[in-house]
Amino acid sequence: MNSLSTVEKSAEWQRLKALVLDSVSSPITRRMYNMALDEFMTWLQQSSRTGFTKGDC
Repeated sequence: MNSLSTVEKSAEWQRLKALVLDSVSSPITRRMYNMALDEFMTWLQQSSRTGFTKGDC
């Protein structure tokens, strides 16, 4: 069951990332955003966070 939810979350992340990257016209900016989003996701997965709330802002 966990593997299914991981796949679903991964697919959701890829769709969200594509929305962000598709909104940027510069290839250099797109590449940098892609790297930053991947680093963010790695950090998020390694941290003990389960998500974000208004209190995190």
